[in-house]
Amino acid sequence: MPHNAIPPDQTPPPTPAVERNVERIVFDIALHLVFFATCAWLALVLLRPFVPLLLWTCVIAAALHPVHRWLAARLGGRAVIAAVLVTTGALLITLGPIAMLSISLIDSIEWLTVQTRTGALALPDPPAALANLPLIGGAVTTNWNLATTNVEDFLARYGQLLLGAGERAARPALHFAESMLTLLAAVALSGFFHLPGARLDAALRRATERVAGSRGAVFVDIAAETIRNVARSVIGVAVIQSVLIGIGFIIGGVPAAGALTLAALILAIVQIGAWVVVLPVLLWGWFEHGAGPTLLLSLYLVPAAASDLILKPLMLSGSRTTPMLVIFAGVIGGAVAYGLIGLFIGPILLAIVYESLRVGLYGEDGRGGIE
Repeated sequence: MPHNAIPPDQTPPPTPAVERNVERIVFDIALHLVFFATCAWLALVLLRPFVPLLLWTCVIAAALHPVHRWLAARLGGRAVIAAVLVTTGALLITLGPIAMLSISLIDSIEWLTVQTRTGALALPDPPAALANLPLIGGAVTTNWNLATTNVEDFLARYGQLLLGAGERAARPALHFAESMLTLLAAVALSGFFHLPGARLDAALRRATERVAGSRGAVFVDIAAETIRNVARSVIGVAVIQSVLIGIGFIIGGVPAAGALTLAALILAIVQIGAWVVVLPVLLWGWFEHGAGPTLLLSLYLVPAAASDLILKPLMLSGSRTTPMLVIFAGVIGGAVAYGLIGLFIGPILLAIVYESLRVGLYGEDGRGGIE
């Protein structure tokens, strides 16, 4: 071995030039990361007001795209005409229930206003047992009698408190109205996503495969199927059910029919159930109108309120992966965590987690993925 040879188990120390070159490379990488992170953050700030609209547009486009493909094939490949027809139909289907609920809700507000101004809206006398409650019984009974006999003094004393409570109670209704406007705009914009649908699908699959590996395309399929399941079995069923219930309320002369129908729609969407609204209405009918008219109303409202038991299995008949329990758990949790758009975000997240756990524990064929 020559006297100046380097032993095989030793490496020469880096020269100052090499060290400077490494430092420059590290500095350049850090500078590029900071630059791209800043640009991404600024872009997110700019796009933040449009995120709900973009999410709704993507959800609606994914839900309606199979309909567009089917219609385009029947029209001899005329994708533009098919997109226009699908979007127009979706707008009509969306505007119909919203218009009916809005008109009925306005009528309900006018009815409450007239009843309040004329004094026809009066509280019943407080129960005798209420005064015997410890601590609060006497005060509640006094204020109840005041509201019954002298509304002006009651409002003068508690008007500001009631106004603040009314504002807090109105916030969910305002958010719901904003969501409805966003939904209508998203339905209109979703038509522009149908034409480049194949290219967008391919780009999304490539992006998810870069992040999630070979199962990225499977996650895209799960997300699309979950969106369609939720649109059919949750939103679609709730809209059909609430429209049927609202028609019964209007024909039956139920006071505040619009507000009650809106409440039934929201409760049906979040999977609590429209029975919470229907049963008190039927109980009111038995005391107010007697057995005859209420029996006819019951014969209509009971099947309408129970229609989801038949419609949900029919709407989910094409589901091939995610169980119904996972979808409905995601609907409830998503609505609580993210609002109305969470009806889709929650089930998608749970469906992807469920699929990942299923494959990890049982493998692709269900025989066990952990060797």
